[in-house]
Amino acid sequence: MNEIKKIPYLGIGMGLRTDIAEDTFAHGANIDAVEIITENFFSHLGPKKQTLLDRSRKRFHVIPHGIQLSIGSCVPIPTAYLKEVKRLTDLLKSPYYSDHFAFVRHDDLHDIGHLSPIWYTKETLEEVVKRVDQVQQFLGIPLVLENITASYAIPEADYEEPEFIAEVCRRTGCGFLLDVTNILINSYNRHEDAQKLIERYPMDRVVHVHLAGGEVHDGHFYDSHSAEISGPNEGVWPLLEWVARHADIKVLIIERDDDFKEDFEAMVLKDLARARAIVEAGRAAA
Repeated sequence: MNEIKKIPYLGIGMGLRTDIAEDTFAHGANIDAVEIITENFFSHLGPKKQTLLDRSRKRFHVIPHGIQLSIGSCVPIPTAYLKEVKRLTDLLKSPYYSDHFAFVRHDDLHDIGHLSPIWYTKETLEEVVKRVDQVQQFLGIPLVLENITASYAIPEADYEEPEFIAEVCRRTGCGFLLDVTNILINSYNRHEDAQKLIERYPMDRVVHVHLAGGEVHDGHFYDSHSAEISGPNEGVWPLLEWVARHADIKVLIIERDDDFKEDFEAMVLKDLARARAIVEAGRAAA
């Protein structure tokens, strides 16, 4: 149950994306860790991916982050999929593995193509607990699961998301990947108080933190991962300051997936430096 407490501090970093990989390496002095999308580095994808992975391992802590585990499904997790994840986590000597509190697919033939919210019922809780236990036993390391953006909650549930996540963490010993931007976006779209919302999540299980820049169009906040953390995203920073005082953050990753810019410092390094100052201040106070 206390395995996540043994995870070392890995620092501040960003998502490794092919379009900005060379800039990422060039500014490696400012970056401690890179996060890869696990499924982009499965063995069948060829030597170019392996070359990029090997190069990254020599420079950074490399953290695998999956998008297709579908912990909210009720069909068996494919063994071939878990074997690929284990191959990668073993190669990287990963202290944990992360994915999402989400429903992604019903089976191998029915993938809905995005991260969809779980129905937070007692029955779902039992299934998720079983699946988390299965993954952790198979990989031999803790699983760390992320809160997602969702414009709605499925009605007639037995739990709200913060309580559901806390209960899964309590029963399985898994960790929590807290996406602070997703908290801000959900609170904006649902007309809730972001600070009050974030305080309901299990800070004692936080391992990993995500930040990203989204966009507001026609009154709706979109989790686009395509902007700097300013403007409509500015509310992330006071939330992060509160989290840094109440959680033992092992790594913070800024996600940037679109609208890449030539000015790498303005696009991401400035935000990385601000995040580093906040996290390190929190660690010093603790």
